[in-house]
Amino acid sequence: MLLAVVPAIPAHAAGVRVPCNVAALQTAVTNANTSGGAIKLASHCIYAVKTPATASDAFPIIVKPVTIVGGRSSIIRRDLFASTSFRVFEVAAGGVLTLKSLAVENGLSVGGGGAVSVTSGGEIVAKHVAFNDNGAANGGGVSIGAAGRGVIRSSTFFGNSTSSAGGGAIVDFGALVLKDSSLLNNTAPINGGGLNVQPGATASMVRTRVERNRSGAAGGGVSDVMGAVRIASSKITSNVSGASGGGIASSGTGLVHLRSTVVKHNSPNNCNPAIKGCRH
Repeated sequence: MLLAVVPAIPAHAAGVRVPCNVAALQTAVTNANTSGGAIKLASHCIYAVKTPATASDAFPIIVKPVTIVGGRSSIIRRDLFASTSFRVFEVAAGGVLTLKSLAVENGLSVGGGGAVSVTSGGEIVAKHVAFNDNGAANGGGVSIGAAGRGVIRSSTFFGNSTSSAGGGAIVDFGALVLKDSSLLNNTAPINGGGLNVQPGATASMVRTRVERNRSGAAGGGVSDVMGAVRIASSKITSNVSGASGGGIASSGTGLVHLRSTVVKHNSPNNCNPAIKGCRH
């Protein structure tokens, strides 16, 4: 498992300080979710949730602006010995979940988004976040629904997976901005071991590494299924697809635009079909 190194948060940072206790964190999220609020996590703490707040989610569904800021080595995870499957966070209409300087791990959803699921009208903002070892039917790390939005910067997706569809790290049905981040060693049975962009969705990827991801078919690194994808100053390397488009696969009316991006050493080929700027 990839360990996240997160920076310290200044002592004056705003927010309710939560001790290293899962019940206290669930209560803090509930309170912040009434009218919006910020939460500061304890340093060197693993908040391991064994009993979820709802049948599907470790915490109450986010419907207001809620910010969670980690201390040094703060981790929120589904407990390794939890007896049921549940994701970590869900964001619904009106909710904006901002995560900073922490790790989100081991979420397991029978639907979309093992770590975070964003439904219509919701938004996820993440900076310096490690999404590790999460699993879901679709979007192993993060699922962005139609009319949902994701802005993810300086973050890492490592070892996430899907069981039935695409986007081992991220599936996007809405709007995604991904900058200065890494999608590493994620897997899916089809449609994007790293990123899967669905019909009508948009994705902008800048200065991001997509490496060593694997898909059973259609895009070991990135799969665009009738969406619109712009990739700039990024590296898409050493990804594997069981069919074609080891680096990038685009189907239907999907549009992929590359600028100053390296796509190489993918298997069985780099791009399918041919994309301007993609090496073969």
